[in-house]
Amino acid sequence: MNHQRIIYVAGKDDQTVSGYSYENGQLRFTTTAEGDQSVTWATGIPFGINRQTALYYTNATHGGLTTQKYLFQGIKDLLDKGTTEAPEFSRIPLPAQSTGRSIAKEAYNFEINEKAIEANLLGLGLDAFVDKTNTPILKVSVSKGDMIYASYPVVLGHFANDGIYGAEIIANKYLNNILSLKHSLGIYPGNIGTHAFLKTMHRCLKGVL
Repeated sequence: MNHQRIIYVAGKDDQTVSGYSYENGQLRFTTTAEGDQSVTWATGIPFGINRQTALYYTNATHGGLTTQKYLFQGIKDLLDKGTTEAPEFSRIPLPAQSTGRSIAKEAYNFEINEKAIEANLLGLGLDAFVDKTNTPILKVSVSKGDMIYASYPVVLGHFANDGIYGAEIIANKYLNNILSLKHSLGIYPGNIGTHAFLKTMHRCLKGVL
């Protein structure tokens, strides 16, 4: 293979599996921040690549390299001219929060629509289908850090046939486990059109819907 005719664009993700071990009857995977979620830089970048002239790094996952529109101009430059000055492409490795090895953490994706499943299987990330070049900046402020201080009853969403997660766990604690009780009895709302309003005797929380 003639590496002089190859330009390599390396992606970036917080966790890329780099190895595994079998400890105490459990299979454990180790990860590195120096990779694109699918391939580590150490194993993916061909040895014969000229790292000074033919290697670029960009902040996109393995699958995102061909779907993120903000990369297209830089990729076109590479195809047309063999080089690019696009700010999304860097000659030096992108900084990582940690360059050492760590144990892989299990991630949960609660999105169940077709695009989300496709993005999850291909390692594209949940924002794979968002046009980042035109996405408005969303400013979020937190006025109450705990639902117990909310001025009105709190609205909680729930997927049918799903467990109790996130904010529901906190509400369940304040409601003396009434949510988990209803869930175990099979009378927990989840299907479209179902709901339940639960009041509480707690001096702060006004209730949940």
